[in-house]
Amino acid sequence: MSSWPAPRAVGATPQPTLPASQLMDGKFYRFPVKCERAFLMKIEAAARKLDLSPQAFVQRHFETILDRAPEAADKAKAKATIDDIVAFAHDNQVSRTAARLWFAMEAEADAQGRLSYSRAQMLALLDLPTNSSGCLNRALEALKDAERLELLRAGNGALPSQWRVNRAGSGR
Repeated sequence: MSSWPAPRAVGATPQPTLPASQLMDGKFYRFPVKCERAFLMKIEAAARKLDLSPQAFVQRHFETILDRAPEAADKAKAKATIDDIVAFAHDNQVSRTAARLWFAMEAEADAQGRLSYSRAQMLALLDLPTNSSGCLNRALEALKDAERLELLRAGNGALPSQWRVNRAGSGR
């Protein structure tokens, strides 16, 4: 007999898969996830790079889901429509990912266009996994080349980078 939980309707309250006595006062729950084989292979490769098991890698990611800035991402998504993003990408000759990043950062910038963001926060704004640095780097470089984003101070492990968003010609 399988120890996997019975299928539930989407949005259903998660149920413990072990007896409460084995859940440390009922605080731990199991969330089964499914993915395609190609995605599993990416997870396994990323886990190997960090010397983790795929399960530990997924658990580590799961534990940081709520550390993201969902309010900022939701606020930026509400302001920028897909038409805005496509038009910005076309006008500035950048990818749609770069355009999404620009709109998200622009929504959070102060009146002078300045803001501080860590790489993890930027990845969260784009809903990208933490191992997507290459995609983020390309988006940042494209925005800098298009003179829509300026790096004021590079961040380090303790401090986020400081940026200035160039709003000129954005229609905002």
